[in-house]
Amino acid sequence: VIEMQLIRNVSAMVFLVSLMLLRRERFVPWFGGASIAVFRGITIVPIGFLFFSSFKLLDQGSATALIFTYPLMLTVLATVFLGERAGVWRWGALLIGFAGVVAVQVALWLAKGGEWALEDSGRPLWLTATYALLPVAAAVMFSVNMISLRFMPKGVPAISITYVGGIASLLTTLPVCCFLHLLVQYFLQFLQLS
Repeated sequence: VIEMQLIRNVSAMVFLVSLMLLRRERFVPWFGGASIAVFRGITIVPIGFLFFSSFKLLDQGSATALIFTYPLMLTVLATVFLGERAGVWRWGALLIGFAGVVAVQVALWLAKGGEWALEDSGRPLWLTATYALLPVAAAVMFSVNMISLRFMPKGVPAISITYVGGIASLLTTLPVCCFLHLLVQYFLQFLQLS
């Protein structure tokens, strides 16, 4: 999973640097709010890890439906932390959308109940329901990531925010990937010695 994140970050940076060369942008954008861009870049790593991990543990439809709870999370967090006002229509639309997510999950659990039961797969239904918290946690973190943009000073170019965030994300992913690779190598050597 972390390798997917690394490949995603490297390819995004190649594309972004190419775009910056084409547009003749500065490569070291120093701006007020760079720390917010760094925060956003670092938080993308666990968001991606949680989301891509959920694909291994849940079916893709379920994981994707659950990540789309982020508009509800975003609205709640914006109301609490930014003082945004959400009217009846917005809350109604969010509740209808959330009911859709719940309906998809219930339908999947009813349809796959036998597959997900302890007797057939060795995995109890409660464990599958616990795995469903991975994309929901990713949705909460993504909402926090989006809210952090409101603290960015006005007039900062989006490409600068993306560039600094991409570097922070890449510099976060590389050590994690290397550490996990070394950990796996040591574990394999340990198994060979046993």
